[in-house]
Amino acid sequence: MLSSLLLFVSLSASADALDRTALRAELSRLEATVAREPRKAEGWNKLAVAYRRLARWTGSHEAEEKAWNAVQRALAAEPQNAESWALKGWVQSGRHDFEGAVVSAQRAIARQPDSAWNYGVLADAYTELGRYPEAVKAVGEMMKRRPGVGAYSRAAHLRALHGDRDGAVSLMKLAVEASSPSDPEGLAWCQVMLGREFQALGKQAEAQAQYQRALSTVSDYHLALFHLAESQAASFDYQAALETAHRLQRHSPSVALSALVGELHFAMGRRSEAESAFAEVDRVAAFADPSKAEPRWLARFYADRGRNLEGAVSLVRDELKTHQDIETWDGLAWALYRKGETKEALLAAKRATALGTVSARLLLHHGLIAMASGRVDEGRRGIERALALGDLWPSERAHGLEALRSPGPSTASRGSGGPNRK
Repeated sequence: MLSSLLLFVSLSASADALDRTALRAELSRLEATVAREPRKAEGWNKLAVAYRRLARWTGSHEAEEKAWNAVQRALAAEPQNAESWALKGWVQSGRHDFEGAVVSAQRAIARQPDSAWNYGVLADAYTELGRYPEAVKAVGEMMKRRPGVGAYSRAAHLRALHGDRDGAVSLMKLAVEASSPSDPEGLAWCQVMLGREFQALGKQAEAQAQYQRALSTVSDYHLALFHLAESQAASFDYQAALETAHRLQRHSPSVALSALVGELHFAMGRRSEAESAFAEVDRVAAFADPSKAEPRWLARFYADRGRNLEGAVSLVRDELKTHQDIETWDGLAWALYRKGETKEALLAAKRATALGTVSARLLLHHGLIAMASGRVDEGRRGIERALALGDLWPSERAHGLEALRSPGPSTASRGSGGPNRK
């Protein structure tokens, strides 16, 4: 079964399962295996899993591409291999080909209908496409076949999306408990996701404790470091957040991280350092390479800073062609609002908040747009709740506070940049 295959790397690696060197050595061994036996899908499947594990560990786009190439070779060797089709869907989701992932997952289910993991791949793709009822149904099928880490974590995410963060916490705790120490990256991922639920509820101490546990499980785990820095910033501990961000930059630089570093410097009054970090975002964006520029993050950066707003709107509209989840709708709402297109922004904001998700960012953006639309009381309530939750970057908090000081509709749109204009 594919669930056993996913544990392959950690189970067959050296005793020091937390050492990236051991994983890279395993990759070398698997590369040698497929070179000897290129017509066997099993070896290519294992290689794809190993490269995806490396990508999740480090955030490496190169590893994602190698995983994709391995899956393609597996299917070329054995076109009817059910595990290869499921892996293809898994990798396609990482590449934002969610429609393709649905097709691949359905092909895997047709060949292997009792596999819970196949339904997990399908649920992930449906979730990113914003097809939430179908995602819920797929997770239900997964739970029937094999309750465990995969089912619990996906059910937790859907609970959170539908506004039940406390239920999501309970389910993610089950996922952590069900995780195997022999799969350290999988355990660390669950610990980070539990931390994210605490963070969204404004429980920063609990969130940071989970991130530290994840870092004890997998040292320098990029997801744990990034969200730890965010949580420290939400706790107003900007210096600690900056130190965490710099630690991550040494291993896994990204557009999102450069934007956060710039925000932290700006909040600390270090304008020159902030502009240097923002210039790094612009430098990467100039390559126009989605694997490096991360379109949704880049659009958010432009909207947050009140710059290149045409580009921000264009980036999110392109993303919506393949990625219709609530976060992408929120990105469009925010970019349109900052560009001064309030009416259309409100329509997008309604799509973003349709599930009742408890998210400080969604509430803040919807509140600001509502105020700009003349719905002042509604907007103020949303902004106040967002600030109370506190899971915001410094500039976001500043936008909210500025709006609350205003006696009437918000004036932060039309690229004003709020208090953080470049």
